[in-house]
Amino acid sequence: MILGRKAVLAEVLAAIGPAPQRVAFSGPPALGQVLAQSGHVTYACGQRVTRFATARRRAQKTKTATFEVLRAKQQHLPVRDGTLDAVVFAGALPAQPEAIIAEWERAIRDGGRVVVAGSVRAGWGARLRARLGGAKLRPLRAQDYTRLLLCGGFADISQVWPRGALVITAGRTRKVAG
Repeated sequence: MILGRKAVLAEVLAAIGPAPQRVAFSGPPALGQVLAQSGHVTYACGQRVTRFATARRRAQKTKTATFEVLRAKQQHLPVRDGTLDAVVFAGALPAQPEAIIAEWERAIRDGGRVVVAGSVRAGWGARLRARLGGAKLRPLRAQDYTRLLLCGGFADISQVWPRGALVITAGRTRKVAG
């Protein structure tokens, strides 16, 4: 699991900033646990929330800080406009990444952050294709994420490459009335 690496988690936490922040995440439940234990108000977002709910129940039994589970509809985050301080995304974006990035732009407050973390190890695209039954897909490269984030209204984009991983952070710029 890419986010099990301390270097990647350290980059993600540094990009979000000091706790408490309102953070939505999509990725492994362990990521949500780390965010919650760091003092952030954390929301797990996804269409299939069973794995989040299971991890949350386990954490509650041990009285560990945990996250809230929110069921997303398509790419829509179930939060009001500008209410999140950060969105953390771990994994590969689906076929229409522009819609997801537009949703992040809607949900994040001015000055908020987006953090995208993923693997850059050789062969991960082939393993993902095999897992998806041979589906044709073109994994996004770092420059693709940067272009999409710039077009989506984000700025101050940086890339960090800790040990076979990629962490991209971007700041939400202020909306200008047009």
